[in-house]
Amino acid sequence: MKVRNLLTKSQKHITPKLNNLLRQLINTDKSKYKNTDVLLEHIINTELAQYQSETLKHCLANFKLIADKLEFTVKFNKKVDGTCALLEQVLANIEAVSVKSIKKHITVYRENPGRINQRTKYSKESKRPSYSKCFDICVDDDLTKVVKVYTSTGKKEHSTAGLRFSLNTSRFTRRELAYVFTHIKSVIGKRYKEIMEKARLTRVDMAFDLYGVSSLFVYTVSRNKKLKGGRVYPEDGEVAETVEHGSHCKLKIYDKLLEVMVKQALGISDKVMATRAEHQNRVKSKVRMKNLEKCTSRLADLAFVDPVDIAVMHKRTVKSLIRNRRGKQVAAAVKRAEGKGNTVNMLRADEALLEKKHRNLLTGLKKIILEPNK
Repeated sequence: MKVRNLLTKSQKHITPKLNNLLRQLINTDKSKYKNTDVLLEHIINTELAQYQSETLKHCLANFKLIADKLEFTVKFNKKVDGTCALLEQVLANIEAVSVKSIKKHITVYRENPGRINQRTKYSKESKRPSYSKCFDICVDDDLTKVVKVYTSTGKKEHSTAGLRFSLNTSRFTRRELAYVFTHIKSVIGKRYKEIMEKARLTRVDMAFDLYGVSSLFVYTVSRNKKLKGGRVYPEDGEVAETVEHGSHCKLKIYDKLLEVMVKQALGISDKVMATRAEHQNRVKSKVRMKNLEKCTSRLADLAFVDPVDIAVMHKRTVKSLIRNRRGKQVAAAVKRAEGKGNTVNMLRADEALLEKKHRNLLTGLKKIILEPNK
């Protein structure tokens, strides 16, 4: 089900009256939260804090794991003269859908590759693909359901031949993904599975949504010491709507309702509050598609401060955290509260359950990509 529909769906753990009160903290004309003085009084409100605490605990115990952004590359061998027969075959056939059973579902558009090569440096010692063409494989003419395929001929000096795939898997059903990769399989031919098994993963994002939880009540720290630093967005705003732990591979917590409201131009009068926790995993090691399920997820490293414990902190501290809830600032606030003899409860999703769902989800996704006809 699409996020916009889930935001409208009636859910038993959500209290409509209190959800409406939280929703009123958003300035719908400006698509952002109201001033911090108004927000502060609601965050320290005992009834709201208790409600958000119970809702957060419910979400962490009953989360649905989502495979989000997926990017991977395929390398083709070139002949001595610099040409690549397989790449030429792909370019000749990718725009024509030949499999009858998917013809009515798949459309391919040629697009500009944009700035994808902008930061790429080429040398004899470090050969990289130089993407010159891009094709959007679209399902049922829904422009939100697109797999981007970039092609590199390898003709540029010190460049390699191959393909790059980029998609948001959560936007597709399993059947729709099978349509796309059935088409790609027909284009590549008999060696499809062999080639795709060796595809190098470059990004694998995982996430879960906290339906009914306002981001105003979400204050997190990461127990992973490798995730240093981080940012909040907007950086100079009154309210931090997005928080990041780490820089390259990072944990990201952001207001999903605001994102959908802005990107899809939706009214929110019938929507529930929602916050997303996401691990943006830019895969550094050479993990191949055949081992997709072995990609790590850091979502278990996230610890959420219980909203009822935020509510009893000093007003000045809470107001400061509304603007800047980086992990370092949240950890310092927790330490100060504990130093005064207060108990601060840290909430987490079950690590074993996260690992099980992670493995099962990526194993299923891998099967669709490698064997789309089955």
